Amino acid sequence: MTDQHDIAALARRLELNEIAAWRAMYQSPTPAVAAQLGLGYAEQGGALQIWNRAAPTLLFNRILALGVFEPADDALIDALLARAQAEKSRCMIQLVPSTQPADLAARLEAHGLKAEPAWLVHSRALDNTLPEVVIPTGYRIEQVAPAQAAAWGDALLAAWGFPAAAAAGALALAIALIQHPDSTCFAAIEQSSGLVVGGGALFVNNGVGGLYSDGVRTEHRRHGIQEALIAARLAEARRRGCVLACSQTLEAHSSHHNMALAGFEVAYTRRNYVTPK
Repeated sequence: MTDQHDIAALARRLELNEIAAWRAMYQSPTPAVAAQLGLGYAEQGGALQIWNRAAPTLLFNRILALGVFEPADDALIDALLARAQAEKSRCMIQLVPSTQPADLAARLEAHGLKAEPAWLVHSRALDNTLPEVVIPTGYRIEQVAPAQAAAWGDALLAAWGFPAAAAAGALALAIALIQHPDSTCFAAIEQSSGLVVGGGALFVNNGVGGLYSDGVRTEHRRHGIQEALIAARLAEARRRGCVLACSQTLEAHSSHHNMALAGFEVAYTRRNYVTPK
């Protein structure tokens, strides 16, 4: 295979994991909760569309894998954008390098979408070179139980600087991850206070372990907590039979350094296009 074919095959594996993770989160709330919060999902043309009016940030209002599993024509783009408008969702469309057709970015721009900062998609094999789980002094790392869901979610929202008005929509999805059988969530806890200071999630699908929902409260950073959370999830992914792990970061984000330390390499850059305000 050529390098281009290699990237396309890898992108299908990694994008499939993210689709499965977000589908699981959006499937979990009851119909009553989903209606109250204004959240939902739809699948069309191989793409997953998610919306969340209670959390009107681009992270929770996206179109994933457009043009990855099926070529995307103008009719599909029109249908997806119409659905976003109907759901009152300003959305972000993400494109991998192997997207089909090759001019899909230009088509999105012709529809009025604007380019936003890109994301880096990272991957690594789950071999015998996994990093050791080194737990910083004064903290412990443990799997999150359902009773800890609110505290775990609060820690992540604080780490992300998430607006309070969007907390309900975000927490509904965080709790869904904790309860899903294909997911394992970890919390970093300060020993002296019992405060959850950070966390991260692992989602397992088709031999791939996806790392999601990473965050550490600002005042507890630079202690090695994030590195420990990454290593714990890699070990769990291999224990659950995964052979590959993946994660995503903003193109110029400090988390890229943590991923590199854990043995991840940049698999590809995912370009982002956003609908007008």
